[in-house]
Amino acid sequence: MIDAMKNHTIVCGTGLMANAVVERLMRKRLQVVLIDSDNDRLTAMKEKYRRLEVICGGPTDELVLATANVVNARHVVAAPDSDVDILLIGITCKDPGHKISVIAESNDMALANRMRKAGIDEVVSPSQLGGERVTELIMG
Repeated sequence: MIDAMKNHTIVCGTGLMANAVVERLMRKRLQVVLIDSDNDRLTAMKEKYRRLEVICGGPTDELVLATANVVNARHVVAAPDSDVDILLIGITCKDPGHKISVIAESNDMALANRMRKAGIDEVVSPSQLGGERVTELIMG
């Protein structure tokens, strides 16, 4: 099934942001492949979303990304627990010839700039976005 996918989204990690992304993409009935090394988390996500494709393995592993059909994917969401892993995912996915958008999660703004220099297209900071939203609510 994954081999036949084109323009799908690969989500790396099963943290809060990754779960929110999967939930919203599944609601839109988009094709999603979720990669994580925690089989219990993957099983829970698969039970919740039957159309979700899951791969148990490290998202920094080139073979795991190849199994997720990274060559034909449109987006990769890099949201594992480790910022180093995010960098490795970004570098691997941005190999020459891959026309793919890599979106990363990081709360370290200094590291976010390095991630962009490494070729990651967008870096999202959940705490920064949350702070901006709370400020908007306060300011009216």
